[in-house]
Amino acid sequence: MGARLRTSLNNGLNNGLRQSISGGVSAALAFLEYTTASVSSFRIRTLVAPNYDVDWGDGSTETGVTAVQKDHTYSTAGVYTIKITPAEGSTFRPEQYGVPDFGTNLTKVDGTGGSELGTNLTKWLREHTALTSFGVVDVSSVENFQATWRGCSGLTTFPALDYSSATNFAAAWQDCTSLATFPANRFDSTGTLVSTAFNNSWINCALSAQSIENILTSLDANGATNITLTISSGSNASKSTWSTAANTAYTNLINKGWTISYNA
Repeated sequence: MGARLRTSLNNGLNNGLRQSISGGVSAALAFLEYTTASVSSFRIRTLVAPNYDVDWGDGSTETGVTAVQKDHTYSTAGVYTIKITPAEGSTFRPEQYGVPDFGTNLTKVDGTGGSELGTNLTKWLREHTALTSFGVVDVSSVENFQATWRGCSGLTTFPALDYSSATNFAAAWQDCTSLATFPANRFDSTGTLVSTAFNNSWINCALSAQSIENILTSLDANGATNITLTISSGSNASKSTWSTAANTAYTNLINKGWTISYNA
């Protein structure tokens, strides 16, 4: 029942622009599109009570689906494109993590009325190991990014997202073992950070010295105090390779009461 090969997010009902997840995720989700492997049946399972219409790709459609688990049987095994359109005002979030029939092959999406991602993206793309890149998503209203991209081991670079409402990034990029490049100035302005806001955030990643500078100098600019930050383990650049700017920002943060774990 697992979906394979390709997961696409499509905002075609809004502006006719079709984007695959490797080319950029649209925040204005009119519908989600899954292309399966050769299957004889398919299961949609969600984390929250949904309300959506589904086109199963074989000429069959259903409207107003509210069940958290929905199965469909095909008359002939094959590759099908499944389109799901959330109802206005509803949240559609496919269950992925830890579910045997989905494995790591589907993308979690938290969409509200096909327009915004909402305020909580906890575990949004967790363990999506096939994800190698994505474009800028409008996350300016999101507050909670806990474990959002945890375990996305295929990511090597990260887009410049707007975290102006964010308060929690705990484990957000944990175990992104290939993540080397992180943009500058992302945390200059955020919501009021919780004390564990960056606990395990970049543990077991592959951040370059420049990326660590980008992170530390931005967090220093933020002005928050008494926060836990983890940029250790994996192949994250060791402190001995950090730039002067990174070391200065580190010292400033320690003086502000931050607790920072790093590779020596």
